[in-house]
Amino acid sequence: MTGTVWERARGAMGAWGRNGFESRPMGPCLAVALGLTLLVVGLLVLNDDYRGPDDDLGISLALSGLYPDGGQCLFTNAVLNGIIYQLNMAIPELNWFLVIERAAVAVAFFALSYLLLRHVPLGPALVCLGFIAYFIMPKCTLGSNFTVVAALCVMAGEVCFCVGIARRKLSPCVAGTVLVTLGFMWRALVLLLSAPFLALAFAGLLLRCGRGRRSELRRLLAWALASAAVVGLAVGGALAYDRAVWSDPHWAPWQEYNDARYSLVDYPTRDYEAMKDELAAIGVSESDYWLMRNWITADPDYITAERLGAVSSIAREPAADRSFVSSVVAEGRHLVKSPLLTVSLAFLVVTVLLLGRRRVLAVTALSLAGAFAACVLFRYTGRLPARVEYAVWLFSLLPCAAVLLRCPLPAPTGERPLPQGRVVVSAALGMLFAVLCAVGLGVKWGPAFNVERIDQFAKESAFVEDNALINHFSEPGVVYVWDTTTFTQVEKELKYRHLPPKKLMDSAVFAGGWTQGSPLVRAHNEDLGVPNPLRALIDRPDTYFVTRRKQAIEQITSYLREHYDDRATAAIVDEVPLKEKGSDPLLVVRFSTDTPTDGKERG
Repeated sequence: MTGTVWERARGAMGAWGRNGFESRPMGPCLAVALGLTLLVVGLLVLNDDYRGPDDDLGISLALSGLYPDGGQCLFTNAVLNGIIYQLNMAIPELNWFLVIERAAVAVAFFALSYLLLRHVPLGPALVCLGFIAYFIMPKCTLGSNFTVVAALCVMAGEVCFCVGIARRKLSPCVAGTVLVTLGFMWRALVLLLSAPFLALAFAGLLLRCGRGRRSELRRLLAWALASAAVVGLAVGGALAYDRAVWSDPHWAPWQEYNDARYSLVDYPTRDYEAMKDELAAIGVSESDYWLMRNWITADPDYITAERLGAVSSIAREPAADRSFVSSVVAEGRHLVKSPLLTVSLAFLVVTVLLLGRRRVLAVTALSLAGAFAACVLFRYTGRLPARVEYAVWLFSLLPCAAVLLRCPLPAPTGERPLPQGRVVVSAALGMLFAVLCAVGLGVKWGPAFNVERIDQFAKESAFVEDNALINHFSEPGVVYVWDTTTFTQVEKELKYRHLPPKKLMDSAVFAGGWTQGSPLVRAHNEDLGVPNPLRALIDRPDTYFVTRRKQAIEQITSYLREHYDDRATAAIVDEVPLKEKGSDPLLVVRFSTDTPTDGKERG
């Protein structure tokens, strides 16, 4: 009986190559890759579930045309911004940011699926695809995070290059150029993050296909240099255009403001008491510092780029206060507390090592150790968001795949073929992992599948227009200054993907955030009659502050007294309950220079 099962398992390997290093037939690989892409992308895009953060919704809003004087965004390349903005202007019925982002995700996942299934041994190929489908794809779709989208595109492009270079084929290299350039335009720094892993992958490729063959080694190097030159031209052109746009006096102040702002809100800083004398010397009080640290900076008359930069230079936590050892321990604990991630990496190691020799062992160990070291380094600097962490682990798959790519040349003399049993066991483990990932996707997100969520690609939808919370804060002539951390409640109502309707935008300004200092926010605020939103809280009638943080009310009251009117007071005039059980309500606050009234004034 055992022999029969074994023969059947070996027979099942036939269509995929009996040797773990043989390329598999094109037709079945295309069909499986297309089916996987439709299944995974369809399940995760047409879904009622959603995840934060809200980066992509903010970018989508900045490029949507709902803001006057728009057209650019800080985080994505100016070429991509211009394409999305012009499409939004030409065909305003669609949210082109989301259309292009989802299309990029689908193309990148399809390319990875096809190339891994065709040219990488089945076990590691299935583990890589399972990892990408379960851990990465939800962050590109449900989480809709442009950093992870960039990583997926760059990873797909670099796999294309490895295949094209190993097989000396032009079409994978062309596809790789497009995908890497697209990933660069989504998030430039992601390409830099991938560079060490790409270098290791190429070293593994040389070991795989060029070992012992000088002429073949020269050809591989020639193809690699040619590919790098073409990508360099494409990426360099996009970078040059981006630099030209951001050096324009119209856009440059926004970048300067953001460079000063983000170091205060995104990285560790010292407590006020530890530096109050230094801050007092530049005219910054405790309430000023609290607002700057808590995303409330919408006062262009006082909270300027220069002042934010001065505060940041004082407040940033010195590197000497951090411990590298504690960062190593923290990352180790994180992996222990993330068993699914750790088990996935263990599956990869086992399926690779079953097929490997010393070179495979070395490349795999260096890749995973490099990913761990990168995460430790980010922790040491004080910032390791999940989008960066998962991008790092995604890139760690690249060398593991490259060192196992099928080489079109015969094996070097003296190299013994792998035992067929190890190939089959590796493939079986890969299939087991892929099945577990498929079951996990189905159980976790299958119940929330909803074809009606195709409406996310439309600028307007009944789902948004009929939302009670949005309608509550859409009043002609009334301006709501939103605490940035509280506006996430509206973004949750929009499922982090639907654009807010114009009627809401005509009543909404933001107390802070990364769009502060931009031409588009400045023009929007001026159109609503609140060029200085914080000062307008006491100067303009029918202007209210919306928050969930009572501490924010206290700090803004102190701020207004210090800078504009020492009689400033605050009164909560409305409380809007939320759907989430146990959630604090939204507090609608009116600031004035009169004695506050008791009770609720708004229904």
